[in-house]
Amino acid sequence: IDEIEASIGVIGPAALGEPIQKFFHEEISDSPEPQGWDNQLENEPALMLGWQRRWPEFSTRDLAHLRFGASPHVGLTVGNIYTYTNAGFNLWVTAKTERWQDLPSRVRPAIPGTGFFEIPQSPEWWSWSIFGGVEGRAMARNIFLDGNTFSDSHSVDKKPLVADFNAGFALTLDQYRFSYTVNYRTKEFDGQDSGDVFGTFSFNYRF
Repeated sequence: IDEIEASIGVIGPAALGEPIQKFFHEEISDSPEPQGWDNQLENEPALMLGWQRRWPEFSTRDLAHLRFGASPHVGLTVGNIYTYTNAGFNLWVTAKTERWQDLPSRVRPAIPGTGFFEIPQSPEWWSWSIFGGVEGRAMARNIFLDGNTFSDSHSVDKKPLVADFNAGFALTLDQYRFSYTVNYRTKEFDGQDSGDVFGTFSFNYRF
């Protein structure tokens, strides 16, 4: 599978991150006022172009009613926000009858996935999958660490090599799929105390 992706947007005050976060802290969660917004990056248009190749059935094995698989991938992303090369692989197991259960889609940079899934076949109306993977990235640019492209801004010394490790599950109910992924990302810059752990919940509807 070849994937080509273009991302267009803006960073800085024009992205409205500050008023949105302050609104949620004040009106939704009753949390302390968020700090640090005086140090955010300046306004800058954002453009990224990415290509990725995946081999979704590079290696598969059927055992009883289960299907096991391994799928490697490589890619390249170029832009003023991120520029990096990536490579990794995913391992998965799912019900044999629902062969095509792709990983959930997530905000890049991340282990790839389209969110595609097969609707469970009759008489069953539900299915599941379990997955895990690893990806390494050679980072040439990360604007959130390197600072603005066309103006002076805050910056830190980034790590040239970063890795993600993740695991998760998906539950399909007829035309709906719910999935959760937990991700560990290694240190991204000098002086960082430890890697980051974060989770992603996604909901898909197929029509």
